[in-house]
Amino acid sequence: MDDLHDLSSAGPMVSVFRTESLPEGMLVKGLLESAGVTVMDKGMSEGPYRMGPVDLWVPKDQEDEARALIAEAREQD
Repeated sequence: MDDLHDLSSAGPMVSVFRTESLPEGMLVKGLLESAGVTVMDKGMSEGPYRMGPVDLWVPKDQEDEARALIAEAREQD
């Protein structure tokens, strides 16, 4: 969910994941979204050739769930 308009009612946001790898960032974003976590990505340059770090932010009230999902996925790796 990239649209800031949709996130305006989400409340305070916290960073839960950062990577230099765009594919890894998008995989983690998809994991969180598929679990119903609201996610905003920041840090990538816009345009057809996205690059740069990926920071994933979630509403503060979903932070624990997001971190648990990320930790579980890392354990399975």
